[in-house]
Amino acid sequence: RQRIAFTLDGYDVGMLELATGRISDRFSEHTAPIQALRFLDEGATLLSTGNDARVLVWNVARHSGAPAVE
Repeated sequence: RQRIAFTLDGYDVGMLELATGRISDRFSEHTAPIQALRFLDEGATLLSTGNDARVLVWNVARHSGAPAVE
């Protein structure tokens, strides 16, 4: 499964499924613009960091809308 992570509005993370061209997930917790995104664990985990000085860990394999770790 191939996905691209991107910022939807600067504050939320969207997951785009390349096979369908659809946004499959949306992750919302940052209170300031997102600055960086990084996949780990072969795409099962996503890190996001922003100007709110937070690093959030998202379990994208479970499609969880809440961060697994902050």
